[in-house]
Formats: sequence, C-alpha cells, structure tokens
Amino acid sequence: MLSKNGHLKLIDFGTSMVVHENKVPTEFLQKYKQIKSSFQIQEGSFINRASFVGTAEYVSPEMLEEEPCEYAVDLWALGIICFKMFTGVTPFNDSTQYLVFQNVKNAQLRIPDSIPKVAADLIQKILVRKPSDRLGSQSMNDLKSHPFFKGIQWDKLFQMQPPQPKVVSVKSVEKSIDPDLELGRKRKSKLKFYGVVQYKIGWFIYRPLDLVLIEGKEYMKLALYDPETEKCQFKIKLVEGVSVFSPKKGYMVIKDQNNKKFQIKEVEHSIDKWLEVIEKSRKNLIKKKEKRQEKPL
Repeated sequence: MLSKNGHLKLIDFGTSMVVHENKVPTEFLQKYKQIKSSFQIQEGSFINRASFVGTAEYVSPEMLEEEPCEYAVDLWALGIICFKMFTGVTPFNDSTQYLVFQNVKNAQLRIPDSIPKVAADLIQKILVRKPSDRLGSQSMNDLKSHPFFKGIQWDKLFQMQPPQPKVVSVKSVEKSIDPDLELGRKRKSKLKFYGVVQYKIGWFIYRPLDLVLIEGKEYMKLALYDPETEKCQFKIKLVEGVSVFSPKKGYMVIKDQNNKKFQIKEVEHSIDKWLEVIEKSRKNLIKKKEKRQEKPL
C-alpha cells in the first residue's frame, strides 16, 4: 500500500496478534478489544504467546512446537521473505501443509548459488531453529549492522525520508562500458542508444540497470551498466552467433555464442524500439563495410 506521501507500507495483518496494547493506536485498539477474548491477552503487558497464527510457509519452528513465542518469530518470517525475494519460492515449501511443517522443523536449509553471498549469510543467520540464536533476537542492532544492510540510513528510514538519488556522470558510464568512449580520447565508437531496463537476476527477480548500445567502426556492442557500482554487468559484441530476439511482448533475450541467455524486461523504452534500433545499427554497419570494400586500393 502507498501512503499519501508515496511511501510503501506493509498491510494485511489478518493473522497477527497484539502483544503490547500500550503501543497500539487507539482507533485500532477498540476494534481489537472486540475479539481479544479469543486470544486471552492480559491488559497492558507483554507476554509470550503459544497461540498459532500465520501462513504455513512462514511459521517458525517454535510455533509448530507450541512453545512460547516472542518477536523472534518475526525474524524467522523475515528470513523466509528474504529467501523468497531472491528465488521466488520459500525455502521449506512442499506439496502439502503437513510436509511444509515437517520441513520447517527438520529439513536442512539449502541456499542456491544464485543468491548473493552477503544475502545468503543474512538468511543463514536468521533461519536458525533456536529463537535465541537468530540474528537480531538479542539486539536489533545486530541485525541492522549486518553487511546486507550497508548504506541504509535507519534513522531516515524510520522518519520516512527518501534517500537522495545518486548522480552518475556521463564520463563514468562511458569509461566503464568501452575505453574507446572515454572522454578525452579519440572516439572510435559512439553511444547509439540507452535506457533503463529490468535485468533478470533470479527466478522472477529483476533489477533495474542501464542498457547501452554502442556502435564501433566494425562492430556493435550491448552493455548493461549498474549506476550504483558504476560498473558493467556484461558487455556483448553482436557478432555472428549472438542473437537478440523477443520471446514475448515486453521482453528481450540476448543469447551469446555459448548459448548463455540474458533476459531483459522493458522499462524506459519498448522492446520493439530496442530491436528497431539494433537492426538499424546493424544495417548501418553493413553499409559502412560495403563502402570500405568499394574503395580502390
């Protein structure tokens, strides 16, 4: 949900439980008191709960064992969410709810290689079956100081102050993508077209990056540039054996000579526009080559 100031807010607490009424806004507390009797919560105090609430794939082991629960159950759910954001699935998913519960209690956590190491480390330290051993269970500062959250200004986040966008210079883009484009040197190639796209980095996971088309004297090159790190994710010369095509509307696939595929989703420009520009540049290179061949020796 978006707030009136344009900030994202987490909603849908239909299976949540209040454990500290003093911190609940009055307008919500009145509604909550109408159903409080079913939870048997003591007025104005923080107590451990052994009641079962939540979605099967996000439920913590201690809840399944009907042990007293504290906020460490939310840390477990955070670990599940992090895993799903990188993979598109939850780590203990199975065909039935019973099997999901068995996996939560007993199955070994397997983290795929596609998850970045720093994120994998965070997930491993959160998805620990003993609640007191979970990262953040003793102090939230332990969780917030993990390298995964490097660069996050927690005070501003709490105050809902958006970070300032990073300004990237044209020089840094050109230098990173192609040395021949670097300012101050004789240009042997030129930047023909660029725009923001979504680059697929995992199952259902896309990351916004800048896609750039470079046209040299005898070649074309596509490059994905990361404005945050000011580095290229990949650079591919569009030579024989490399194909660029659209498998479906809004998507483009770049397949290199080793049949490795890079999937792009349109954002700033349509995929049809990208294919049009690439084809136009290809024809332009063919014309240049023909002219060079026509020149007398």
